[in-house]
Amino acid sequence: NLKDAVRKGRPQKLDGDILKSRVNSDPRQTIEELSLKIGCPWSTVQYHLLRKKMYKQGIWVPHELTETALDQRRTICAALLSRYEAVCFSIN
Repeated sequence: NLKDAVRKGRPQKLDGDILKSRVNSDPRQTIEELSLKIGCPWSTVQYHLLRKKMYKQGIWVPHELTETALDQRRTICAALLSRYEAVCFSIN
């Protein structure tokens, strides 16, 4: 039997028409969402998007910050603000 057996691993082919229709139906979806819908790894989807010069519309995805990260941001912002005020005060 000379036929290739079905095996695990990265799929060798991705139907460009299916990818294009999925991107056109919702250009704001992430590559990960596309890969889950199509059923192939996100790296394959990304490769085909770049190769075929298909661009999906970007989307800003907010993330939740931990209390530690929020405290670090507050501390850094306060330090930058005080440095700015000190420079402005010394110029005048």
